[in-house]
Amino acid sequence: MNLRLDNVRKSYGPTHVLKGVDLVVESGTCHSLLGANGAGKSTLLKILSGAHTPDEGVFSLRGESVDLRSPAAARRAGVVMVHQEVTLVPHLNAVRNVAITDLHTKFGFIRRRGKEQLAREHLNAVGFRGRLDVPVARLSVGQQQLIEIAKALMVDANVVALDEPTSALSPADAEHLFRVMDKLKSEGVALIFVSHRLDEVLGCSDAISVLRDAKIVAFYDSNDIPSVTPRRLVEDMMGQPFDKVAPALRKRPENLETALSVRDLQVPGSTGPGVDLQVRRGEVVGVFGLVGAGRTELLRAIFGADQAPGRIEVAGKLKRGRGPAASIRAGIAFLPEDRKSQGLLLRRDLASNTMLPFIDSRLGHFRRADLRGQATTRLDEAKVAKSTKELAINLSGGNQQKVLLARWLSKQFDVYLLDEPTRGIDVHTKEEIYALMERLSDQGAGQLVVSSEVEEILRISHRCLVLHEGQVVAEFNDLSNVTETDLLAAASKVPNEPNPPQPVVVH
Repeated sequence: MNLRLDNVRKSYGPTHVLKGVDLVVESGTCHSLLGANGAGKSTLLKILSGAHTPDEGVFSLRGESVDLRSPAAARRAGVVMVHQEVTLVPHLNAVRNVAITDLHTKFGFIRRRGKEQLAREHLNAVGFRGRLDVPVARLSVGQQQLIEIAKALMVDANVVALDEPTSALSPADAEHLFRVMDKLKSEGVALIFVSHRLDEVLGCSDAISVLRDAKIVAFYDSNDIPSVTPRRLVEDMMGQPFDKVAPALRKRPENLETALSVRDLQVPGSTGPGVDLQVRRGEVVGVFGLVGAGRTELLRAIFGADQAPGRIEVAGKLKRGRGPAASIRAGIAFLPEDRKSQGLLLRRDLASNTMLPFIDSRLGHFRRADLRGQATTRLDEAKVAKSTKELAINLSGGNQQKVLLARWLSKQFDVYLLDEPTRGIDVHTKEEIYALMERLSDQGAGQLVVSSEVEEILRISHRCLVLHEGQVVAEFNDLSNVTETDLLAAASKVPNEPNPPQPVVVH
């Protein structure tokens, strides 16, 4: 059995998104799909899942033509999509979200009890350890991603497409996911795997196809993959030699002035002592921890998105007032973890999205020309080569992330809180974001950066804080000899009860 795509084409107006793509995915194998942001990966997966209709193309499963013109038709064919951006019902708990995926009825009544028991089994199978009694909106993005994967297991699938499934997972959860994928392969399921983490791709793939400029430009089978290097894949994606920029943010800033001082901040969900931390001007402080450690909660509490007691000073001045507006006035910018649900107005244009925090609602109106002019300048700085009239929903994930960064380039801030700034974007776009971060450091801004990628933390940070259950359990002041094992060991530390230990400071 295999899934076969022949001559798949898709255009949006004059823009050709897919130019005659051919793809074969064998049963019981994992076929990875690579490409820079905008190469056509997401469009191809949306066509497979029935969310988008191709202009041309023939689809067959087990040698027979299949109809994929709607999500319902795709599910009937056994084609299931695990989305990078979760599609959960926010007010329902994890069990209900998984159970409603494939409800069957008997005599007009939903067989809820059996479905919910099956949902619990699938949540356990993917390693979900979050609370089952709260709405999923209260769970972390990583926990929500595991629920999204459990939903896919509720369908009797022939093909499972996974779009960046590990982007919000801890290393341990990612390893658990790969074990689940191996089990699906052993049952004859065909997997399509999309990830920007090239080590994952090389580790789990039986075949790799590389998209560039809307078509497949390279293919590697199981015999080729052992000799393929990440560098070669990057060059395939970029279409030219690509030397990864050497770490540029490691040089310690000479300015010892404090940009951000936090004292006794009670992170929501933590029952221990409040968090104390400092970020100097020009300094990048990485924040690492496993899923549920309180990384996002820490940044949201500092920004005022969630109310939390504590003392916050910006550039030596006490932050007055509560909420995001007070933080912006004080000189704090915030890039949220989930760009689509927390950052962008997807149905608004780039001009509105870029200048959103600085439009004075009290005026009731603003000059459109001025708005577009300022937005154009900032988008150019962030290397977003799109018209200010373009809708945010039409952009690739990488460009959407750069739009959010462009928003905060509209004025100089003292502090930037960046939550997973490179999540789910390609290698080239990562480098562009790193360059923007470097420029912010050169301008004297302090940055507090959350990342679930150990390699990224070690690359961009001058110092690193490790969180566990909303508390700082370790601080690494010199990262020159720190390894991935060091950070993971610190992140796995379980504080002693009832009084957790003070942070371990490593010089």
